[in-house]
Amino acid sequence: MLRALLARATEFETMVVNTGQHDELFDTAAAALGVEVDVDLALMAPNQDLFHVGSAALRALRAHVLDFRPDIVLVQGDYRDQPFSVRLAGFFARAAVGTRGGGPAIGQKWAPYPEEIFRRLADVLTDLYFVAHRGCTRQPGARGCARGPRVCDRQYRRGRGAERSRGATT
Repeated sequence: MLRALLARATEFETMVVNTGQHDELFDTAAAALGVEVDVDLALMAPNQDLFHVGSAALRALRAHVLDFRPDIVLVQGDYRDQPFSVRLAGFFARAAVGTRGGGPAIGQKWAPYPEEIFRRLADVLTDLYFVAHRGCTRQPGARGCARGPRVCDRQYRRGRGAERSRGATT
């Protein structure tokens, strides 16, 4: 998805933000894929809990989201604390929120903890779902398909008219 946006740089201005979750894994993948990070929030710290991670992510994202003013915030990631905080920051900035990633709904509030609650809340914040494979559009809820109240085959809508659309992706 990022490559597609970058290929259309005359239409889309992008900002890639890394929260720092799974930092070593992300750095390896980003280097292999040639992804350049514009902002590295480096939020991970020893012995942090959910309160710290969520509040630190929102505080760190605030300036970037308010300064960049994206039309859409695209989130690549699971349903944990930091990706949820990115979705929430997009909502606070009145941007559309697009999700790529996630997993199947379990339906039990406490299992797995805290992912299931983050998944449910993320569904409320998410406007657009991007799927991992075409089969997901025919089988909503299939493994690898971001699930939610909307059907998985929603498509990305272009920016406003001839204007350049601003999007932040993380």
